[in-house]
Amino acid sequence: MAALEKLDWIPKTEKEQIYSMICKRDVQNLIDNWELTKRILIQDIETSDIRKIENGIYSFICIGRAEIIHYLVTVLYAKGNNDIAATYISCGNKTLAKVGYNWLKKQRYKTISSAGKYGVSWGRWMFPPDPVVTP
Repeated sequence: MAALEKLDWIPKTEKEQIYSMICKRDVQNLIDNWELTKRILIQDIETSDIRKIENGIYSFICIGRAEIIHYLVTVLYAKGNNDIAATYISCGNKTLAKVGYNWLKKQRYKTISSAGKYGVSWGRWMFPPDPVVTP
């Protein structure tokens, strides 16, 4: 993101705007534009591209809106994998943790291989955004 800003790049489409806010970990703007944020992330999750699916899920977790929990549960059972279940378990949300454990149990996993693929946490970004580079 910093490289794009150095080139004075400005998001033009709604998707680019949301992706830019996610890259900047700009939770307040994502919440202020919640309907758009939700629509874009759900569109990504509804694709067959696992990168888009996981990024949408992880973004929803980091934003931490309770209203999206039911949807995330549905996604795990429809498109889930071990990484997503492990992320639910370790994200800090009790409901998602329980669902993650139950999903793994149904899949006959005996152990969890990691604490989640990217270490996301409910309602907060684990890593700071890339620094903004100024010329």
